[in-house]
Amino acid sequence: MKSRFFTHRVLLERAALCVTGALIITCAQAQQHLPVHGRVTDSDGQPLAGTTVMITSTKHGTTTDANGIYHLDARRGDSLAIHSIGYQSRTVVVGSSTVINVQLAAENRGLSEVVILGYGTQQKKDVTASVSTINVSELKDVPAANVTRMLAGQAAGVQVKQTTGKPGQEMQVRIRGLSSLGAGSDPLYVVDGFPVGTDIGQNLNPADISTITILKDAVSTAIYGARGSNGVVLITTKQAQQGKTTLQITANYGVQNVPESRRTKVLNGKDFAQFKKDAFMDKIRYFENREPSLDEVPADYRNPEDTKYSTDWLDAILNQNAPYQNYNVTLSAGKGSVRSLVSLGYLDQEGSLIHNGYRLYSVRANTEGEVNSFIRVGLNIVGSYSKQ
Repeated sequence: MKSRFFTHRVLLERAALCVTGALIITCAQAQQHLPVHGRVTDSDGQPLAGTTVMITSTKHGTTTDANGIYHLDARRGDSLAIHSIGYQSRTVVVGSSTVINVQLAAENRGLSEVVILGYGTQQKKDVTASVSTINVSELKDVPAANVTRMLAGQAAGVQVKQTTGKPGQEMQVRIRGLSSLGAGSDPLYVVDGFPVGTDIGQNLNPADISTITILKDAVSTAIYGARGSNGVVLITTKQAQQGKTTLQITANYGVQNVPESRRTKVLNGKDFAQFKKDAFMDKIRYFENREPSLDEVPADYRNPEDTKYSTDWLDAILNQNAPYQNYNVTLSAGKGSVRSLVSLGYLDQEGSLIHNGYRLYSVRANTEGEVNSFIRVGLNIVGSYSKQ
């Protein structure tokens, strides 16, 4: 009886050992590295050499060869991160298959953007000069009464400072800092290829601008001579597009106020009369070395408590909630070889002080036609009327 019990016990122990061994083998196989390989290509099927393939959990990885082939040992369930300069990164998960082919899409970082220079146009990736391009489309919500307001904070190294609080006034623009003590340091403005001088004026409607390019280095001097020694601001106005008829209407409205933190604190009527009385009496004490009598104090502020009027003159001249409104209508059409555009603008900005404002009416029209493949004829008409 005892021998039979011992035999059953030995058999149970052997069965348990077999089951445990099978589980260990299964787990080992599950954790075993798989020889993963594949090919990395672009959207056209061309191999991408030098692409990084990395396991995100262990940071181990490899790079593709000249044919875009990679080899890597990974576990099932690992995530592979594929990176290549100029292409969008991808992440794939290792499954049962050991062959993982990946296709990467090109990443557009604006290198193909066309930059307008003084001597023509170039792609952004080919520009070697110090040039800044301002994205005018991102400034559509900026309340700009003139062109110089659109340059503020938009280009590295370009300093824009407000020198007056009058509505519609130009701002001071410095591209190369203070370059001369006697002559001016204002940049040269070029509108549609025509130099207009160092003062852009108030007649150009900001809503008519298509692109703004700033030339900072010696390129501007090589093209425009001494006039461009302080930098050049190239402005291109809007043109009609071929085969399209568009009507664009924009309207902006806002209010302006001087914040409480920037208002000068003043005394009321009683406090001001007391201040004048104390100052008058202190002057006699200091210079005549005696105590003044009340009768010597002028009657206007002899008794401060009897003062009836308190006038805050700063508050009296402030124009609270001064309105700002800007309306623009642009109609463009392009048919065949002829393109035309007409733009109307109205700007009305009241100042933060009473009896202070700026009003601008502007109209712009341009027509361009192609005589043949190498001759183009165009006409630009600009008119404006401002009142301040």
